[in-house]
Amino acid sequence: MRQIKVDSNLHETIMELWQTTELCDSEGRVIGKFVPDLDAYLIRLGIDPVEEDAIVKERWRNRSGKCYTTEEVLARLKEWS
Repeated sequence: MRQIKVDSNLHETIMELWQTTELCDSEGRVIGKFVPDLDAYLIRLGIDPVEEDAIVKERWRNRSGKCYTTEEVLARLKEWS
């Protein structure tokens, strides 16, 4: 895999991304995608990526900040079906 070093400004912008993001040129044309490393993102948040429950809670955090386990999410989905 080829690597490209980024300047400090772009580095700061990229470090804020936690989802796949399109990279565009100055005309708005997509030139590629940035796919963040989920483990690196969790480590920045202070979460051990090998702790499965912590990962699940981070992925299922709602707007109020409350976290739900996988079992809670699945139970709620079953209620809606």
